[in-house]
Amino acid sequence: MLKVVPNLINHLNIYNQTPIDVAQKRCYETELSTWAPYAHEIKESFNQLIILFQQHGGKTAKQLEHNKKEDQKIINKIKALPYNDYSRE
Repeated sequence: MLKVVPNLINHLNIYNQTPIDVAQKRCYETELSTWAPYAHEIKESFNQLIILFQQHGGKTAKQLEHNKKEDQKIINKIKALPYNDYSRE
């Protein structure tokens, strides 16, 4: 997935979750499940997947929202700057 469609690393599903959000949820659910003999291995697999996604720029939905708000603050500051039309000079 990371090689074929890398732009999906931060894609939001219909529940507004990124791949990292889904992996974190599954990791947590594994802790609560009845698969006690395999829970540690499954949880470790999800943790490794989360690390891999992060290494390739993956973020949680909350992180994406925070970045979006920060980007909007910068855009608003730029829009507030005085504009001089130098093309007429």
